[in-house]
Amino acid sequence: MSMIIQNAMIHVGNGREPFVGSVLVKHGIIERVVEGSLPGEKGEVFEAEGKHLYPGFIQPCTVLGSQNVTFRQPDTDESSYPLTPLSDVYYAFNPSELAMENIPSVGVTALGSAPGSANILGGRMAAFHTSGTNPRKMLISRDIGIRGAVGRSVNEVYGTKNEKPMTRMGIFALLKAYFEQEHTIEPEEAVRQSILSGKTPLFLDTRKYQDMASALAFFENYPKVRLVFVGCFEFAHMIDELVEKRIPLIFADQIYLSHASYADINLALVEKLLRADIPVSFTSDSPRGASGRVHYFWNLARFLEAGLAKEDVLKIMTLNPAKILGLEDRIGSIEEGKWADLVLTNEDYLAYYSAQIEWTMIKGDIVYRGEEKEAAYAY
Repeated sequence: MSMIIQNAMIHVGNGREPFVGSVLVKHGIIERVVEGSLPGEKGEVFEAEGKHLYPGFIQPCTVLGSQNVTFRQPDTDESSYPLTPLSDVYYAFNPSELAMENIPSVGVTALGSAPGSANILGGRMAAFHTSGTNPRKMLISRDIGIRGAVGRSVNEVYGTKNEKPMTRMGIFALLKAYFEQEHTIEPEEAVRQSILSGKTPLFLDTRKYQDMASALAFFENYPKVRLVFVGCFEFAHMIDELVEKRIPLIFADQIYLSHASYADINLALVEKLLRADIPVSFTSDSPRGASGRVHYFWNLARFLEAGLAKEDVLKIMTLNPAKILGLEDRIGSIEEGKWADLVLTNEDYLAYYSAQIEWTMIKGDIVYRGEEKEAAYAY
């Protein structure tokens, strides 16, 4: 089936300035992107004059979809032992949790689903689309990363049980033992080698300056390891080293930070990372969930308040997280050959809080319509 989205203001997502143009979607793939109209093409025509078209937004590292709220113990952390790299979020992913949050209504079309931050090595991540009932059909890619943590979140779990690790020293002692010792169980050794060789990136929860500094010092002994820092509230204290080491950053949820933390985070320095072509993104990585458009919007608004250009903020929402997840060949921008994961709004989403999402599309199928929400509120 073909669809022509005609005369929209197209925000490509790769840093290019927006332009009025048209997009041809065939069989779930973006086949053509042109300025102006698309005469001579056959298919359903959607007239989008005066509207804005974006790539689907991406949450790159989140527990959304894997919390399993029906369990007494959340399904995001196997907190019986601090090193569980064989745990696989694929088996915890529950589409009904995304349905409860109605993630596509926020414009988020894909996410990197991850274990939580209770363990030093928490397990395997996977990327999913955000609409559907069958995880196998929603799956984009498995083994996109290993989730870990080297900060207080680990100490809080095991310290309260009077078990190792109770300190940052204990965390890195266990991590060193894991990487230095060859494992006799073949799957465990395969994961270790995958991290050490740089084949699989390691997403480390590093919310404090000391977490990041300690992680960088530790992994100097393992130069091939590809690190991604998650949290990063105190990144400004070591911005030059992060640029030098080219570490991608995923900022954690900023909605509930204290006033002191807001003052300390200094998001204006993100521009220094972007100018060095280092991927930066943000995520709603908290048990509170996505909490709808307001929550998501105020997270992205922090970057706009810091003075970043709108097209840079759009990359933070789209192409950058796709790059971090290794999926930029399929999602993250409105370019020919990529999946038609698209969001249409009635106004510029990054300029006006009043902008409303008219529909969200995943692989060419419209999975959310704004008027359906309005109709529900009418009752």
